[in-house]
Amino acid sequence: MVACEAGAPRAGGVGWGWVSEGDQINPKDAEHEWIREGQHDMNGRARLSIAVVVSAATCADPGGPPSPGGLGYRVPSPPTATYRIADSTVAESRPSLRRGKTTSTTAVTLALTFERDPGGVRVTGVPEHFEVGVTGGFTMRGPSPGVGDLAGTLGFVMSRRGVVEVGSLPEMPFGYAALSPFASIAHELFPRLPDRAVDPRAAWVDTVTWSSVVASLESTVTKVNTYTLVGDTVVDGRRLVSIAVVGEVASETTGQMGPVAMNTSATGSATGLVMWDTERGLPVYGQMEQEIVGTTIVEGLPLARESMTVFRRIWLER
Repeated sequence: MVACEAGAPRAGGVGWGWVSEGDQINPKDAEHEWIREGQHDMNGRARLSIAVVVSAATCADPGGPPSPGGLGYRVPSPPTATYRIADSTVAESRPSLRRGKTTSTTAVTLALTFERDPGGVRVTGVPEHFEVGVTGGFTMRGPSPGVGDLAGTLGFVMSRRGVVEVGSLPEMPFGYAALSPFASIAHELFPRLPDRAVDPRAAWVDTVTWSSVVASLESTVTKVNTYTLVGDTVVDGRRLVSIAVVGEVASETTGQMGPVAMNTSATGSATGLVMWDTERGLPVYGQMEQEIVGTTIVEGLPLARESMTVFRRIWLER
């Protein structure tokens, strides 16, 4: 249970309040919508814990001391962590002769181990649970893959600021490879940090660029994010720092779809938040929503205009 201190800002006004299992959560609030969607794979305690953390973010004290010792990555204690990552993408295409909407979802439970490396921190991730689903637009052939259908582990080295050098990614069955979340997880699970003490309301800007290859298609994603330290709060006796994120995203995909050439380009905006555990040195919760528009050109077909809403949420399970 967490309380907002008197006078600390909350969504919808100023004041204080308690978050408990019986509280009503407005399903229209973006920061709570995913809790309702994900109830089928989370127990009541997990739902409550995340609701507490997100509500704590809305009442973070904008005052308080600077971030202790600087915000940066190190080998945490204990040197293990288990994260759940849930993604949902709603894509709508408007070719000249037809219109279609596709919803895809992925859910990953990832067990991470951390160790020292000359480049910073070496992270190895083993998928413990995996689900993928697609509805509307088109139908995937064969059964949806599970964790037993993945090959390999996630491996990368991360600097104190969170700059990542990827060594390995889990591989998905060919028919579902385009839905793999692991390249973006490697580069975006841990937000970029300034590696210095930061005063409340201070901001820093960083650019993340990463590429992936699926079959004969190569994609490059660039994100320019502005992070702002909003304030801090206490949840279950642990100090959490709330960091707001706004950014711009651009992507380009080129290659072959069978015998024909394809090119997709898209741009958009992103907004989100991160709750950072200052003692453990890890994010305990994060969410990011992206609104993206773009075009796809496939040889011999009409120009397709597309719009996508992508929503990711991550939380530290243990």
